[in-house]
Amino acid sequence: MKLKIIFSCVFLLILCSCGAKKKVVNKKNPGVVIVEPAPIDLPSVNEVELTKKLNKNNPRLNKETLSYIRKYAPIAVKEMHEYKIPASITLAQGILESSKGKSELALKSNNHFGIKCHTAWKGERVYHDDDEKGECFRKYVYPKLLITTIHFFNTKKSICFFI
Repeated sequence: MKLKIIFSCVFLLILCSCGAKKKVVNKKNPGVVIVEPAPIDLPSVNEVELTKKLNKNNPRLNKETLSYIRKYAPIAVKEMHEYKIPASITLAQGILESSKGKSELALKSNNHFGIKCHTAWKGERVYHDDDEKGECFRKYVYPKLLITTIHFFNTKKSICFFI
């Protein structure tokens, strides 16, 4: 009889301990505010003259695309010298992924490349529907840090561009 009671207690103990240990929390973490360094002076790349020349040679070129190039070319050129990724590739990727800087994600978070939070990100976050509903994306104050991040991903993680 004692043996049945002991087995019953052990069985109940095992049964009770098999419950889920993780609690599901659906609270969205806004992240920690990381102080981004203010952008430094960028080299002149004559982006205004170059885009005027582009517009003159191709009058049907989209004005928003030219505006995006004017705005972000100096950053892309500076980063090109450091990371060896052509500025034209960086600008083209930013134009496509952010709809020339007009996408909701680009406007809300200054994230022109759709970089998600992942586990190591400690900065501010924005939640946006992408592949799944309410995905976490990085939020940037300055586009310089964003372009540096995309270059870091593309050089350190061996992501190749196919043109």
